Amino acid sequence: MPLGDIVGKSSALTVVTPLWCSWINRFLFALYRSLPAQFFPLVNLQMIHFARWVILPKDRWPGRSEKFKTRYSYLLFVSNFNGTWDVYLDEFSDVISLGMDTMWYRSIGYPKSIPSSPFKSYIDDNSIECSYYYNALPGFSLRDVSSALKVRKAINYLEEQLSEINQDPDKNDATKDDLFFQHFQSVMANLANHFPSTGKPPPHSPENFQ
Repeated sequence: MPLGDIVGKSSALTVVTPLWCSWINRFLFALYRSLPAQFFPLVNLQMIHFARWVILPKDRWPGRSEKFKTRYSYLLFVSNFNGTWDVYLDEFSDVISLGMDTMWYRSIGYPKSIPSSPFKSYIDDNSIECSYYYNALPGFSLRDVSSALKVRKAINYLEEQLSEINQDPDKNDATKDDLFFQHFQSVMANLANHFPSTGKPPPHSPENFQ
């Protein structure tokens, strides 16, 4: 993957493939839009920020002229994801192979998504470098964002519990503290895997020489 396509924890993938009989893909795309459950496994993958397939008709290319003619329409696939290129395409093959084969159904030379090695070679051969793409949180993975939202929700819950406890006139301060601490312990136990950790400093870190 070109280095220009990697920003922070986020990577971009742009693939352009020629299509035979693009009307078949248009029909399949419309069918999938009416059956969104077919793509639920893709939505639930914790590494994909964005993925989209677009058909570029052969008679509607920007700047098309008599000097530029093509026999084919093209399928454009663009995506942002976390993790490595290999793992990303492996997830496609393992989790939603039928969907991948449908989206690239009429792409010339498409080898199907299983086994994954020919599929990866096909994507690599038809990838182009993306000089610019938008990602709202390039320094964070989807897991980071999901964990942050859970922590924010937990903080809101603790604020509500504290407010309710403090408004109870029948409890003294010690009892209120104990009740809140019970809520706090329960919340922290559920959030144990959602707090960021810097881990150990690398060997060359100045911290190791103090």
